[in-house]
Amino acid sequence: MTEKDKYILVTGAAGRIGGQIAQQLAEKGHRVLGTDRFPLRADAKASFEFAQADLLDGPLVEKLVSGSNAIVHVAANPGPSKYTPPGVAQDWAAKSPIGLEDVTAKDLLFQNLESSYNVFESAVKHGVRRVVFSSSAFAMGWSHDPSGYVPQYLPLDENHPPLPHETYGLSKFLGEGIAEMLARAQRTETKTAFVSLRFTNIIKRERWAELPWEPPVGATKQTLVLWAYTHEDDVLDAHLKALEAENINGHTAVLLAAPTTRFKENTMDLLAQQYPPEVLSKIEFKRKLTGNDGLIDCTKAKTVLGWSARRWS
Repeated sequence: MTEKDKYILVTGAAGRIGGQIAQQLAEKGHRVLGTDRFPLRADAKASFEFAQADLLDGPLVEKLVSGSNAIVHVAANPGPSKYTPPGVAQDWAAKSPIGLEDVTAKDLLFQNLESSYNVFESAVKHGVRRVVFSSSAFAMGWSHDPSGYVPQYLPLDENHPPLPHETYGLSKFLGEGIAEMLARAQRTETKTAFVSLRFTNIIKRERWAELPWEPPVGATKQTLVLWAYTHEDDVLDAHLKALEAENINGHTAVLLAAPTTRFKENTMDLLAQQYPPEVLSKIEFKRKLTGNDGLIDCTKAKTVLGWSARRWS
């Protein structure tokens, strides 16, 4: 296969985000091959090629990857398991404002990791120039127990150690680790560069009017990372920018979020209700937070990708 015949491979293309990424790339004139373990919906708008495939099938993944010159890896169990870790009350899962997956925590972890490993290793083996990984800000530390996650400092940035509290966030953190390891170890003629996008909870276009949410206190308390949000169009933009960004070598991870929380209340006041004084006093503040300032610093995304959120409430 000549270079001009190669395609951009988009995994998870039967899903909402993966399908839109594949379609936008096709509309830009790229040859695109979408893949997913599920078929495309009958009403899907798709002007890209599609191959149904299970990414747990290593040889099949390698065949798909071998014809590509770039990959956007979106496919995954897309959120935390509804089954809480030992000792965490199950009713926290029932209160979650986001959808939780009906899969065991162990299966979720292993499936996400194996599919990512298959894609990433094949990419390096076949000299794919760029892999964009749909990671998640949940790698930083979403928890079924809203008070379970306590950051070392705020706002969060990429230098803050990831502290996953469940297997979805862990699968994204370890997926990034696979990319990091392969990028470090590769000795191929063409070097593969990886970009991991740690985007926050996506707000769909049709649900945009639901913002702001009720303040996260009492029964609606939420882990800090869920105070952040990103409009789906900004997430799509980030994936396309990550494919095209220059001067990226090895592996780099970037956080993506709107500059405000999804609440109208003062952020410092909400933090005072989230944590007791003895806990809050141990959190370092890298800068003064005013109004409903967000808790995620996206400076790196702007510097590395030229990305910043364009849509927020």
